[in-house]
Amino acid sequence: ITPISLLLGVMLAMGRMYKDQEITAATACGVSLGRLARPFAVLALIAAFGTAVLSLDLGPRAGRAVDRLTLEAREQLSYAPFESGRFASLAGGDAVFYAERASDGGTVFETVFIRSELPEFPGVILAGGGRQRVLPGEATREIALSDGHAYRRLDGALAWDRMTFDELELRLEPPELLYTPSEAEIEPTRALLARGDTAALAEFHWRLASPIAVLLMVLIAVPLSHVGPRQGRYSKLVLGLIIYIVYANLLGAGQTALERGSIPVWLGLWPVHAGALGVGIWLCARRVGRPKA
Repeated sequence: ITPISLLLGVMLAMGRMYKDQEITAATACGVSLGRLARPFAVLALIAAFGTAVLSLDLGPRAGRAVDRLTLEAREQLSYAPFESGRFASLAGGDAVFYAERASDGGTVFETVFIRSELPEFPGVILAGGGRQRVLPGEATREIALSDGHAYRRLDGALAWDRMTFDELELRLEPPELLYTPSEAEIEPTRALLARGDTAALAEFHWRLASPIAVLLMVLIAVPLSHVGPRQGRYSKLVLGLIIYIVYANLLGAGQTALERGSIPVWLGLWPVHAGALGVGIWLCARRVGRPKA
């Protein structure tokens, strides 16, 4: 929203100055349009820098933070209390838990079956009952079983070791979360350039368009904000909005075309920016060529 905000802000500010004859008085004293536009140019550079930081770094970084939190929340669902008569996957799928009956919010259970492929215990456990808890401040699940049998598969042999136990405690560590961004929109800009495929470069050109749009919209707003003596302050706002809407839609269409391969990635969205730059230069030349008013 920064480009359209600056476009409207500059047009409203300069429109009021034109309406109050302040710019007429300034030009009568020899102040050029370029000098009048200098503060807006400085504002545009500052806003473009801030927009570039947001678009190229902070925005994708925030998106990755949200995406990672969502993924971690999904992982934590595997540590929800057990339900009666339902199989539950543990330790990233390396173990399966089943309890015939569960009570006390799913933390106490009876008639337990566990099938494990964990390196420390590859085998099957049958128990009469047990309870579970998640260690505070950790994601480790601690399961205490009672009155059961454990069948451990022996390494390198087609044989099983049978054990009977009164109490057995299992600690299941969560698998390490290896996070990768789920969409190109939240990947780091460096990663997009390193990938170099069509989707990545289309996203890079889209991010780059934001700070460029800020500069171009201010360039268009300065000459477009001129208001004649009998014109209202808001007479040119509709035209400014139309220019921005056309420009923004062309950028969106260009990004889609880049993703589909309809436009060469080296060309990017530069033709759209060039068109907006041409409009800005034409408006400035037209305004400079007019009699001072």
